[in-house]
Amino acid sequence: MNLTDHFLISTGNLQGSFFADSVVFVCSHDRNGAFGLVVNKPTSTTARELLSSLKVKAPGGGEGRVMRGGPVKQEQVVILHSPAEQYDVTVKVNDDVAVTLSRDILKAIGEGAAPEKMIFFFGYSGWENGKLESEIGDNAWITVPASADIIFDMPAAQRLSAATQRLGFDINNLSDMAGNA
Repeated sequence: MNLTDHFLISTGNLQGSFFADSVVFVCSHDRNGAFGLVVNKPTSTTARELLSSLKVKAPGGGEGRVMRGGPVKQEQVVILHSPAEQYDVTVKVNDDVAVTLSRDILKAIGEGAAPEKMIFFFGYSGWENGKLESEIGDNAWITVPASADIIFDMPAAQRLSAATQRLGFDINNLSDMAGNA
């Protein structure tokens, strides 16, 4: 199972946790584990405020909110972006999305060479080998192929609904009760 470039949509089994009502974009999934970013949980911090605190001039951008990427290393800034170029620590997820963890992208942003589309995150979501598969087996997540349009072009508040619509139903209509017939 390789869930790179998929959305994980949380189920009722994760209510009360960090991941309640979350859509996670899986950036990497291999034999070492999985790495992803929650794409529908904005913070109160704007991208412009974040860049200013990092002493980076934000020419013509920075209006969006920084997202809560996950419970791991919440002090770390991660940038999901259109793949303009390769930075020191960049993982190209697909032809439309890359993720960068290195500071050299901040220099490019300050010099006016920012990627066309980008979202900033505090922290990330991570699973050791086998843990995500176990959670899926426990019905904690529903998976669906991801869409860059949902990530970059939709408001955060609409991403959960849009991701579940890719499955052909509205997740709000699911019951959190199980039973046998």
